[in-house]
Formats: sequence, C-alpha cells, structure tokens
Amino acid sequence: MGASELRVVVIGAGIGGLSLGLALRERGVAADVFEQAPALTEIGAAIALSANATREYARLGLVDELAAAATIPTELIYRDWRTGDRVAAHPVAKDDWYVQRFGAPYFGIHRADLQKTLGTAFGMQNLHLGCRLVDLVEQRDGVVLEFANGRVERADLVVGADGVRSTVRRWVTGADDTIYSGTSAFRGIVPVDRPAADSRPNPLATPATRGPAPSTGTAGRTDATLPPRSGTGRRIVYCNSCQRAWHVTEDGDWYTFQVSGKVGVPSPGVYHVIRKLSPGGSGDLILPYFVGFAYGSSTDIGFHGIPLRPDGSPIQSDAELGQFRSHGCVRESQADAVRTWNFGSVGTPVIVTP
Repeated sequence: MGASELRVVVIGAGIGGLSLGLALRERGVAADVFEQAPALTEIGAAIALSANATREYARLGLVDELAAAATIPTELIYRDWRTGDRVAAHPVAKDDWYVQRFGAPYFGIHRADLQKTLGTAFGMQNLHLGCRLVDLVEQRDGVVLEFANGRVERADLVVGADGVRSTVRRWVTGADDTIYSGTSAFRGIVPVDRPAADSRPNPLATPATRGPAPSTGTAGRTDATLPPRSGTGRRIVYCNSCQRAWHVTEDGDWYTFQVSGKVGVPSPGVYHVIRKLSPGGSGDLILPYFVGFAYGSSTDIGFHGIPLRPDGSPIQSDAELGQFRSHGCVRESQADAVRTWNFGSVGTPVIVTP
C-alpha cells in the first residue's frame, strides 16, 4: 500500500491536528480530522510562533495570512522575575535580525487567529466536528474508532492530537499518566500606551521570566518570598509560622504553596527526605504521597496530601490550608502532594524555619 492510499485519521482539530492535516495533504496523503467540539470556536490566548513553525507555514502558503494577524516583537527580553532587571535579550524585528539568522519570521499571534487560518485552509470536506472519540479497537487490517455520537470509522493510521487529556494517549499507554513537571508559566498584558520604564517589560517586546510570581498567603509572611536563612541549592523549605512550603530548584526558581502543620513541629533545622510511601497511613486515615523527612516521638514526620477517611473524603478542605491543623505532619493539597512527591527524592534537603 502506497502512502497516498493510507486512510489516516487525526483526532483533534487544534493547531497540531490541522497543521498535520494540511502537511499530509501537501504530500499527497488525505487525512480526516475528527474534533469533539461542535464548532472551531475562538478560544485561547496569544502564542509565539518561532521559525520552526513559520518556515513550515510558509511552505504551506499560509505565512502572509498569518503575518496580517500577527505582531513581530522588537526583541525577546529575559528579565529577573524578582527585580525586573534585564538578564539577556536578542533582537527580532530590529534590522530583520531574526529572519536573517533563522530564515523565517517570529510571530506573536492569538491562538484563535491561527486556528481560524488553519481551519479555513483545511476546509470542511475532511473535517468532522462533534465527534468525541470514546474507544479504539486494533484489528489485523487497521484500527476501528468509536465515537460518542455512535459513528464508527476505520483507519490504517491514527494520530492523537487531542491535547493533554488525550484519549489516544490513554489507549496507547494504558493509563492517564501525565505528571506535573514542577514548572509553571504566568502570562501578563502590558498596555502599549503606558510609558515603559526600565523596571517594566517593554510592551513592544516579548518578556520571559524565571520562577513563579509571588502569591498571597493567609498566615505568616503574606508576600510568600523565601524566609531568611532557608539554605541554598535544590531543597524543600518549610516555614512553620508561615504555614507555607517552597520547592526550590538549583537555579533558585521556586514554587510555593500553603500547608497545614503543627506549631513548632518539627524544630527548625536541616533535615533530608528519608523515605517515601504512597500511600502512608495513620490509624484508619490514608496519607496520600507521604514524603518523610524527620523522626517524631512515635513515627515519621513528613509531607503528605490532606488525610482521607476510609470512604475517600478529606478531613479538611484546601481552603483551610495555611492554618495549624495537623498533629505533626505537614498537610498539602493533593495536587501539591504530588508535586512534593515528584520533587523530593530521598536525600533531598528539607529546611525547616521558625
């Protein structure tokens, strides 16, 4: 069977799915794209298209249309997220530097404008809306796809472009095994008519920042900055009076969140992760993602998700974090417990401050 004879089905009519459909068509391979939404609505935020993307869109004849809806920044600026000081920068539009260096433009464009351009170029003939994939069945001569609306299709090749909650990925791997990387991105908008001081991002450029933006706490240090004398290097910091913890990377970037512990427990000092249990237990309570780092009078002291009763219900709410509620361990939201589990390998320093 030649490539042009393959029945290719792409699941997901987002940027990736539509781009693939257009690229396959350009190579003589017809692909059908199935999308669960009833319409390609204008959702999302601005995204950056670097030369790797715009070079391909130019080959597909779309770069002029995208350029009409895009902005080309004067430069890319990297700033210290605490002070706003410029760390590094390189030009983009200035002297046509980016195109000269990489052979294609750099665009800032709204996701809806990009998807609209791709959808118009792809057309409706091979685009099937309102089709939510629910199951795939592999057979000797291909794959059977079953959709929630009762539709059944067959394909020689199935491509999953259906996002972070991908049905195709779960079918391939057998599990929904996405893991939080420990890295977060924060977006901001600066009005272009506001005078730009050196301490603020240039509104005509694209800023990039290191580390998470400070968040507001409900107890102790409300600016959520790292407490003094909290160590150096890659570590976990737990401020007892703040009822807040931090994951700090080797580069000094950090992620912070509220917790619930016990007043004065454990004593301030330097500890290390000594063992991990998932789940741990205390009586009939389940302690999700237990990361032990100190020895108490009768058992380990560690970080863990808010304890669960035998029926699976939590003994306190996330909204109550930031208060002293524990008998000794440090309670976290379930999401933050997973982050601590992934971040805190055995031997990771844990700095406890008053």
